[in-house]
Amino acid sequence: MNMYVDILSGSLDWWISDVSDDALLDYVLAARAAFAAPGTGTSAHASLTAQIAYDRALMHLAATRGIEVSPRNFCNAPMERLRLEAALAEHGVNLVELARRIRRGPEAPTPSP
Repeated sequence: MNMYVDILSGSLDWWISDVSDDALLDYVLAARAAFAAPGTGTSAHASLTAQIAYDRALMHLAATRGIEVSPRNFCNAPMERLRLEAALAEHGVNLVELARRIRRGPEAPTPSP
């Protein structure tokens, strides 16, 4: 195994298992946003923490949908993230689209003439 897989595996012991579906989805989206948009000058430690938080949450969300997950699959973390995100989309949870909606914010009302 590689170091990332070891760290991710160890972090799974710290997960709160009784998180509701809505709270879990909110957490996944927040973790995804933090991982996808690190701040300028983000340290390696902060970047690794964001990756672990997202991958751990992603695995738990996928598992709640009956998708097979394993930290060992994160030997190639980018590929495993894509696989899990695609599998979730097939199960009706399109993280990419949900994240896009959050970034856009609420739709502005159309002005009346």
